[in-house]
Amino acid sequence: MIKRLRPEVKFISADTISSDITKAFKHEQILIQNKLKNTLGKISLMLDEWTSKNQIPFLGITAHWIDENWKFNQITLEFYHLEGPHSGENLAKAIVKVLKEYGILTKVGIFL
Repeated sequence: MIKRLRPEVKFISADTISSDITKAFKHEQILIQNKLKNTLGKISLMLDEWTSKNQIPFLGITAHWIDENWKFNQITLEFYHLEGPHSGENLAKAIVKVLKEYGILTKVGIFL
């Protein structure tokens, strides 16, 4: 219908949109990884775990740090779907996986 009314309109496929979003996400993730790896001090993590109304467990991981200009920074690293319950083992696996992905396993100072 739109093509008949406006033949000059170019349609973008769902695959193209998905691919573009994934590329943009990966680019931003690399920028964040580099920023966190180059942080001079330690990084604090804030964890938030909950279960949805339909019984799906989640974990949110937010990083906090002070940069070289003494500016407070924070960013959400992950909104993680947990496999299984909120057990210590499941939480530890998820946290270590995310910290390894960002290359900051040894830079974490405290968990909140």
